[in-house]
Amino acid sequence: MEQVNNVGTNQGSKMKNRALIASAILIAVAGLFWMLYPTSFKSELKTFLPIPQESYEEVRRSAIDFSKEVDAKGVRLSVGSDPDAPFQFFCGDVPLLLVNNGSIALTVNIMANSDERAPELRRFREEMLRKFTPAGGPLETARKIEQPRGLEAFMLKYRDGIDVSKHCR
Repeated sequence: MEQVNNVGTNQGSKMKNRALIASAILIAVAGLFWMLYPTSFKSELKTFLPIPQESYEEVRRSAIDFSKEVDAKGVRLSVGSDPDAPFQFFCGDVPLLLVNNGSIALTVNIMANSDERAPELRRFREEMLRKFTPAGGPLETARKIEQPRGLEAFMLKYRDGIDVSKHCR
């Protein structure tokens, strides 16, 4: 009788160990998925001929002035201390617009749904773009860029801290 109880105890112990190992593997896989799941934030890239430093500083000053107008709505501007550094507008932590005057090209990244997220920024952007000379042509026909949805939006919000549902109006 004693041997039967030991066999039953050993099988129960083995099953518990297997369950613990399976749980640990599942947690490890979930952790890897959480860390490695690829996310992106789509944008429309516009390229222009680079502008002289003094012209770029003027554009940056106008961006700073504009940011004061829309700050109360949650739109913020990130500018570096260097006068030729890129500048970027955000709605909360969601990027809206990135402007960079490089040596080869001036680039403007218009992020997905930026017009819906912060409508006032569209006016500033359109006025700014009129001052630039386009470089090259678009690689494909312009189309509306969709913001991330579903699992990608979930990962951006809870892992990367970017809430794509945020609006600054």
